[in-house]
Amino acid sequence: GGRDAASEPLPVPPEIGPKATAILRMIPGPRYTLAAHRFVIVDQGRGAAPDLPPAEALGSPVGGPAAAAAILSAEGAALARLRATGRPWSERKSRRAVADPDAKTIEVETVIASGPKAVFGDVALSGADGVSDAFLLSYRPWDDGETTSPADLREYQQDLSRTDLFDSVSVRLPTKPPEDPAYDADGVVIAPVTAEMEERAARTLSAGLRYTESSGPEARLGFVHRNLFNAGERLEVELQGGLTEQTLDLDFTKPQFRRPQQDLKLALGLFNEDFDAYESTGVETSASVQRRLSKTLLVGAGGLAEYAHVGQSGPREEVILLGLPVYAAYDGSDDVLDPKDGIRSSLTFTPFLGMIDSEVAPFFMLDSISTGYATLDDARDWVLAGRVRLASILS
Repeated sequence: GGRDAASEPLPVPPEIGPKATAILRMIPGPRYTLAAHRFVIVDQGRGAAPDLPPAEALGSPVGGPAAAAAILSAEGAALARLRATGRPWSERKSRRAVADPDAKTIEVETVIASGPKAVFGDVALSGADGVSDAFLLSYRPWDDGETTSPADLREYQQDLSRTDLFDSVSVRLPTKPPEDPAYDADGVVIAPVTAEMEERAARTLSAGLRYTESSGPEARLGFVHRNLFNAGERLEVELQGGLTEQTLDLDFTKPQFRRPQQDLKLALGLFNEDFDAYESTGVETSASVQRRLSKTLLVGAGGLAEYAHVGQSGPREEVILLGLPVYAAYDGSDDVLDPKDGIRSSLTFTPFLGMIDSEVAPFFMLDSISTGYATLDDARDWVLAGRVRLASILS
C-alpha cells in the first residue's frame, strides 16, 4: 500500500548553504589536416552519374585544418550544384571519416544519392479558380522539357506573387522521385510541378478624409479591381473632391501584354481646379508600354495628351500638351510590399509640345525620385525611410 511519488512535494533547497564551484578544464588535442575529401555518387537513376568538381573547389579545406563547418559547407555546395543542374532529389546519404593519429591527418568520404535527372513537366495549378490558367502559365521562366532548376521555381513563385492576385503562392516539385515516373526520349524523368495559390479578394474599396490649411477639407473614394477579365487586368478608379480641386482618375493595366514581363498601361483623368492664381478644367490621357528587364530594372515609354481651359477669373485660354515620356525604374529593396532595406529610384524624361491658343512652346521635363530604407534594430521593427525628388523643366 505505497504512496504515489508524484504526490510528494518537491524538496526545497536551503536558502543559505555552501556553494559549489565547477571548473572545466579542456585540453585541446593535436590539430588534424584534411588530407582528402571525396564525393561518391550513388542512386543516379538512368544514365551515367553526374560529374562534380573536386571537393576543394567547393570550399572543402583539403590540405588545411579539418574544420567540420567547412566540410559540411562543401557538402551543401555539392548538393546545391546537383539540384541546380537537374538533380532535384539529391541528398547526402552518409559520411565516413578515417583518421591517422600518427600522421595527424584525416580523410573524408561523402556519399551522395544524386537521384535521377529531371526536366520540367506539366504545371498543376490550384487555388486560382478565378484566374486564367493561360495567364498564370505565361509567367513560367522555363520551357517544357527544360532541365529543372530551383532558381526557376523561385522566379516563377515570385512573379506570381507580384501579380497582387494572391495572399500566398507555393511552387514546388515532388519531394521524392515519382514512383512510376514518365521519361522523355533521352530517358530523363519528367517531373510535374505543383503551383498552389490562395486567391485574395479581387475588389477593394477605400475612402479617406483629410484637411489642409491651403485646400481645406478633402474627401477621397477609391476602387480597385485586380482581375477585371480573369487575366490579372487591373482597374483603379479614384475620385477626389475638395473646395479647390476635384479629380477623377482611371488607370488600367494589362499585364503580360503580347509577351512575358511586358505591361500595357492606360490612364484617363478629369480635373477641375480653382486656385487663387488660376482656374483650370480639362482632361488628360496617357498610354505606355513597360517591360521588366530584370528583377530590379524596369523601363517604359509612351505618350500623353492634356486638353484644358486655363484662366484667371476671366476669359480662359485653350491649352494643349503633348508628351512622349521615357522612364526607367530600379527597385533594390528587400520586399515589394513591405520594404525595410534597399533603394528604389526612378527617372523620367519627357519632351513636351505645348500649344496655348495659337502659340507653340516646346520644352522638356526631367523628374527623378529616390527612396531609401534601412532597419534600425535586429528585430527589423524600426525602419528609417527617406525620399528625395528632383525635377526640372528645360525650355
